[in-house]
Amino acid sequence: EERYGTVSGTSVAAAVAAGAAALLAEGRPGTGAAGLHSLLVGSAQRRDLDAAASGAGLLDLRTAVQQEVVATPPSIAFGIRDAEGLGVERTVRLENVSTRPLEISVQTVALAPKGVEITVDPPELSLEPGERATLVVQANTNALSERPGVATGELSLVGSGVDVHVPWALLVPTPDIDLL
Repeated sequence: EERYGTVSGTSVAAAVAAGAAALLAEGRPGTGAAGLHSLLVGSAQRRDLDAAASGAGLLDLRTAVQQEVVATPPSIAFGIRDAEGLGVERTVRLENVSTRPLEISVQTVALAPKGVEITVDPPELSLEPGERATLVVQANTNALSERPGVATGELSLVGSGVDVHVPWALLVPTPDIDLL
């Protein structure tokens, strides 16, 4: 008799992610923990618009093994929105871990809620095998609503055979309220 069940939660997710990282390490010997983390996050397939609920998305181990670009950090935390909505800047380092030259275009996607303008410099780049480059990523929140919550989105690095996702998040805090 076959029996099936479902499980969910962070305890299960941690075990699945650790198993995926172990299998990925077999397929990518010589890749360190940070590289494995980046490959897993960058190849995840988003299933939900709410990154706060779904994280980077569904693990895609086949894509992670085949991925040609490592992004460090694998996700961007812009922190807490400031009152003026001024730009917050972060950097992401890309490395071509393949054996061929890559042409990469960086696309920005604001998922939920809308109102964060993301700019990336450079928006396009070429990487030779083993070459590294740095992206400067800026979040402008002038058009973001004051409603408390988390604004999320992703950078999408695309090119011939390249499809890497770098999720980002920005917190809109609860306004200071004097309860006394």
